Amino acid sequence: MPDKTNMGRKLAQAHANMGKILFRTAIRLTLAGVIVFAGIRGNPPGKPVSILAVLLATLIALIALAWVFFPLVHCGDQLAFYETGIVIGKRPWPLNQLGKISFMDVKNNYSLFGQTYMCTEIRRFNVTYIKDAKKNFNRAYFNEIKEKGESIMTQYIVIGVIAVVVLFVIVYIKMSIDEKKGANSPEKQKIQDIVKKVVPGGESYTAAYGTREELTLGGGGRTVTTTTSYWYYAVAFKPGDLYLVPLSFDGGDLSYGEPVHLGKNDLGMVEAKKGYTIFYDKDRKDIMTLYVVESNTKDDKYHPVNIQQKEEAEAFAQFSQALMREVNSANGITDIKAAKKEARKN
Repeated sequence: MPDKTNMGRKLAQAHANMGKILFRTAIRLTLAGVIVFAGIRGNPPGKPVSILAVLLATLIALIALAWVFFPLVHCGDQLAFYETGIVIGKRPWPLNQLGKISFMDVKNNYSLFGQTYMCTEIRRFNVTYIKDAKKNFNRAYFNEIKEKGESIMTQYIVIGVIAVVVLFVIVYIKMSIDEKKGANSPEKQKIQDIVKKVVPGGESYTAAYGTREELTLGGGGRTVTTTTSYWYYAVAFKPGDLYLVPLSFDGGDLSYGEPVHLGKNDLGMVEAKKGYTIFYDKDRKDIMTLYVVESNTKDDKYHPVNIQQKEEAEAFAQFSQALMREVNSANGITDIKAAKKEARKN
């Protein structure tokens, strides 16, 4: 049998419930006193008695005294809960020997008070006179489990936060590197060269990189699929005039197609927003939404270039605002929202 020195750390302890012990002793003493008083009243002293009667009375009195003061025997009761065992009274018991532990309250018809037992696979231990035995048992072992769980959860949270911070730093560093690369990147130079080469009078146009994204829904029944399509352009613009040169990055090589002209006379309406511009035909049907943004980094195959174009993006935003005023005025549009609503009716 192990001693408590090798049972690990003490987790909790439950001592004798002196209030309960004294209360039950007082109840027993009162009840015994009532019985004795009733006996004396019914058999007043003075009559001669036999020795046998005296012995019998003495035996009954001793038994009564033992019954009355029996709760005092439990003044030394205690439970000490350790990591690998429990000290019950003064005797240590390993947890693996005790097995499954539960608590049970028992009350019978022959007693005023119930009894509490700690039930194990070895035996039942009477813990009636131990204060908060079950509560301290739960505090010792279930709180320990909870604390370990909370500790593990805290570790996971810390690891998660560190991982997020590290990921943020990596992404930030990558974006910073890409932005520095994009300031005078080969891709940016190629866009300028393409504009000069295929756009009529390309030297007089400002060259920028533009994109178009379109989300479509598909599927049927309970299945819905989404598809995002991407287009890339070399954008050439100057007051009142715009060319879009389609680009392709198949196999990682940049190639281009024939330029598409979107002059002010070709458009029915323009809606300029921050970062993008929507172009409409003469029937006010949506032609396309073109994005010309300051920062373009090579994140994946759908974002294939490192191009930083702050000045070009700002110039295109001013160009779009001027083109919107000119085209919309020429087509008698004063309210874009109302014009789009009217076009949907037609």
